[in-house]
Parts: sequence; C-alpha cells; structure tokens
Amino acid sequence: MDVGATLLAAALRRSRVERSAAPKVESSDLRRKVRVRAERPLIVFVVDRSESMLAGARRIAARKAALGLLARAYLTRDRVAVVAFGGDEAEVVLEPTSSVALARERLQAMEPSGATPLASGLYRAWQLIRSERLRDPSCRACVVLLSDGEANVPIVPGPHLEAELAKTASMIRSDGVRCLVVDANPGESQSPLLRRLRRWLGSD
Repeated sequence: MDVGATLLAAALRRSRVERSAAPKVESSDLRRKVRVRAERPLIVFVVDRSESMLAGARRIAARKAALGLLARAYLTRDRVAVVAFGGDEAEVVLEPTSSVALARERLQAMEPSGATPLASGLYRAWQLIRSERLRDPSCRACVVLLSDGEANVPIVPGPHLEAELAKTASMIRSDGVRCLVVDANPGESQSPLLRRLRRWLGSD
C-alpha cells in the first residue's frame, strides 16, 4: 500500500470542519504503488551486405540512412538489433541492446559477402522478434530493411524466391510488426522487387 497517497486521499476528502481532527481512512481512500515499466520499442536493422550493395553509391546511401535512423533511435532511447545477410545466409550480428554506439560500430564494420539472401534476412529478423516477444509479450518491434533489392538466394533451393519473400513478409505483417524499406539504389533506379515487398509488408 502507498501510505502517503492513501493519507493524502483521506485528507482531501474531509470537509473543513473535520480538518482539525486526524484523517479517518476509508476504503475509498486506499492507494497502492504500481510499478510501470517504460516501454522501449525494438528496431531491428536488416542489412544487405552483398557485393552489389556494399560498393559505390549504394553503400553511401545505405550508410547515410542507417546512421540517420540510429541517431533517431538514440534520441528516443529505443533498443536496436542488427541482422546482416549476404552470401548464402543471414545472421544476427547484434542482439537487442540499448547501445546505439555498438550498433553503429557493427554496421560500419560490415564487409561484402557474395550474393543476396534477402528472404533469409527477413526470416531471421522475424525469428528474433518472436523470441523477444516470448520474454516480453508487450514488445513493440519495427523492422528497417536496407537493400538494393537484388535478391538471388532463396531459403529453400528452387525457382520460388519471390513466393518465399511474399510468405515471409506476410508472417511479419500478421504479427503486427511495423516495417520500413530503404531502397539503396541511387537516383531513379528504384527496385521493382522492393516496391512489391513494401506492399507485402504493409510498409509506407
């Protein structure tokens, strides 16, 4: 019980005539302390580190966008995580943390790694978010995808890469995860695949 708040409620309830006497506490005056945990959204950066992405203008555009979003996360005290995809797989290179500086360090240290397993990157981010929600069901998450959209490695070998992307995006969307897709292609050369992916994710 919050003794101070209870006595204050009892005192405020009394009439002027009663104020000379000690306050009498009634059941309606009872107050209790409630611990409220501050909500801190989780931003999962899903970063394309393929050879096509980490070169020239695309690398500059992606780096600029990532650092700008990290600066915003620092101001709002959001937690951040980083999933990188390149070559044949995706991996979590930074588990959820409050250290924006560490996230910046991991993003800047990325090296090119072959092909573009975009579906794997999104799927790994979805797994990470679901794992966080097992620990904290109230966790609000956002996925920020930075890519040039040149996906060429499916999760399961076969000619169904776009179907995999659509299915993975649908799972993320159905879990109520907000998404931002950043197209790293310079100028007017926007990726048709990323435009479709935005629609599947329900992204702006």
